Amino acid sequence: MINSTIGWRPDAVTASVQALQQLDNLSRLPYEELRLIAPLCVLRAFEPGEVIVAERSIARVLFVLTHGSVTVSRDDTGGNKVLLSLLGRGDVFGEGGLFGSRFRRITARAETRVYLLQIAYDELNRLLPSLPRFAAQLRLAYRERLLQTTLASVPLFAGLTAIERMGLATDLDDRHIERGATIMHSGTDAEALHIIADGQAVVVRDGRRMAVLNPGDFFGEMELLGLAVPEADVVALTPVHILSLPQMTFTQLLQEHPPLGVGMRDIARARLQAGMSAVQIVATEAAIDAGVVRGPKVLARVPSLCPPGCNLCERGCAERFGATRIHLNGTGFGSFDVPVGCRHCSSSPECVEACPEDAIRFGEDGFLHVTDRCTGCTACADACPYHAIDMIPLYPTARDPLNWVLHRVKRPPPLRLHANKCDGCHGYSDQACISICPTGSLRWVSVDELLDEKLVAVGRAETSLAAN
Repeated sequence: MINSTIGWRPDAVTASVQALQQLDNLSRLPYEELRLIAPLCVLRAFEPGEVIVAERSIARVLFVLTHGSVTVSRDDTGGNKVLLSLLGRGDVFGEGGLFGSRFRRITARAETRVYLLQIAYDELNRLLPSLPRFAAQLRLAYRERLLQTTLASVPLFAGLTAIERMGLATDLDDRHIERGATIMHSGTDAEALHIIADGQAVVVRDGRRMAVLNPGDFFGEMELLGLAVPEADVVALTPVHILSLPQMTFTQLLQEHPPLGVGMRDIARARLQAGMSAVQIVATEAAIDAGVVRGPKVLARVPSLCPPGCNLCERGCAERFGATRIHLNGTGFGSFDVPVGCRHCSSSPECVEACPEDAIRFGEDGFLHVTDRCTGCTACADACPYHAIDMIPLYPTARDPLNWVLHRVKRPPPLRLHANKCDGCHGYSDQACISICPTGSLRWVSVDELLDEKLVAVGRAETSLAAN
């Protein structure tokens, strides 16, 4: 058994199984399954306020809560923390990685002193075929949480109660789509309303990328409503998790909730009327190619504010980190220049996926940073499609003032290479490039602001060409 004074005893199988049987969510599992689960459990303890799992971190373990309470939250599209639930004794969480969600969708934080049983995916996966009841229970919990976090983020479904959203669980299909794969081909008959639960996709028409779809966005509604729509493919920009609401359930939902049907038709008509001009397509494709759509904001500068030949931002960055992490004259978006640098991709960053050491992680500020686990293997630099990572030599630190002087006279050989990328100056109270800029040229801007600038610039260019 486990409480604030008695430790977990995985070596005593009978006692361990009895302890698991006292937890509500595990009490109905067969004895044989509990007997296999018990040896996998590792006792963990967390103090009040301590983060147990962080949103966007890599999922490798799940937890069984045995004592205390845990709050579950996630960031909304505006970066605000939204409380999703309060977990108590017997609740299981963190199971998403077993079903394809490589990155955590939620943050779990200890509300009180907490005791948890931690189970590693690698060990559990080997036994899942022998744990049919537990596996089914985990999948059901995963689906329910996925609905809670996804449907609640779709404004169209805001009018449904939590119970009504949960009622859709039995009819929703979920599937994972690999990066670059086609989710829906043009010309195919509509069979479902598709909602992006995780990841990003692009709408492609006649070989041109028309729009980017983000978590909470949906598609397929026009076909289900019988509206004539130009044919287009939907392609996964990153690994994508799709929730699909079958046509029959969709039709029934609209009948039971007429305002939902009205809202759906209004959205569909607005999309048809908006269309996409050639100028908008150019702006969208530039944003996709530059990677600025991958994160919530991007570092940009206004070159017209920069003194001639000024590169203080690059120099300030290099002085702080030994080598610059941003490179000017990247991609132009109207009055903005977006330097070559990390995009802090929100969904499935290629560098994180490629790193064999789990050395690149999200901070609470949303920036990706490289930890001391980096071994200099170069996998992240090779994987980044935006050339945002440089490999630089890592030199030994000076042990004392004399050692520091000797290092200045003759630099010692490097210990190894280290990944160097913008991390928003993780661990510092300011950002070197912004602090050193004398004109305020550098700042973080939203994707929408960049697209608006690009639209204006392309529109002016086309008008000028037409006039000539």
